[in-house]
Amino acid sequence: MIWLWWGCARTEPAIEVTLSPECPSYTSEAVGQLDASLVEVSGMVQGRRDPSVFWVHNDSGDAAQLYAIAPTGEKLHTYLLPGNATDWEDLAIGPDPETEGGAYLYIGDIGDNQQLRPDITIWRLSEPALGAQGETTSVAAEPLVFQYPNGAQNAEALLVDAGNADLYLLTKNDSGLSELYRGRISSSSTLEKVAELHFGGTDLPGSPKVTGASLSGDGTKILVRTYSSAYFWINTGDIAASFSAKPCQVPLETEAQGEAIAWTTEGSYRTVSEGNQPTIWAFHPSP
Repeated sequence: MIWLWWGCARTEPAIEVTLSPECPSYTSEAVGQLDASLVEVSGMVQGRRDPSVFWVHNDSGDAAQLYAIAPTGEKLHTYLLPGNATDWEDLAIGPDPETEGGAYLYIGDIGDNQQLRPDITIWRLSEPALGAQGETTSVAAEPLVFQYPNGAQNAEALLVDAGNADLYLLTKNDSGLSELYRGRISSSSTLEKVAELHFGGTDLPGSPKVTGASLSGDGTKILVRTYSSAYFWINTGDIAASFSAKPCQVPLETEAQGEAIAWTTEGSYRTVSEGNQPTIWAFHPSP
């Protein structure tokens, strides 16, 4: 088990990023605006079947619906899932071993601001084909139900291991102390605490509240974001152990309530805030 501790000092505004020579650098570009109906987007991933599609979902104020959007933010199609959306907070994507070139989407119904939920649900579904623009399609999804070993937690960040499909949740706390939990789909419904990180201090400055995470399609790069800052780790093959390294801080634009972050196939990443038609930002690797 890995225990990572940093000091805590909270600031919410976006902060200037100073990169060390070994860290990657990125330049930002505004690439679009979200559809006006998508006012609480808190999870986003790029499609595998069609990389020109991005998948997003709203937060707790929506039905159990997944949306396909264009890279510039236009809503293309709506997918209705079974069950309820208690507090959907993040979205991840991983391989589907039963379908060549296919993928599973994982929707994290993991938010719990009051820390009262006896369990949390991660919905897994095969990545759908794109339907006709403006229409709604019902899709099947499997609920994966987990409990924390030490009582209810609030989380907004979800990762899926690209190799073995283990699930990782990173909790959100005002103090900046974020606990990393691992869920193994095939073996247990109880999550395992595998690491701690402390956001808001010297090594992870800015807001202490973790709001999203993303693993690159090839499984080699990890991003974790807060309201004001984003951090980059190399995945060594063990996600929990990878967080023991000091990360690189990478840029964010100022966002009113930035939660979603997603790697793209070309090595850039995208972010978007909750709110009325927020800007979609793309961060491209610098030469």
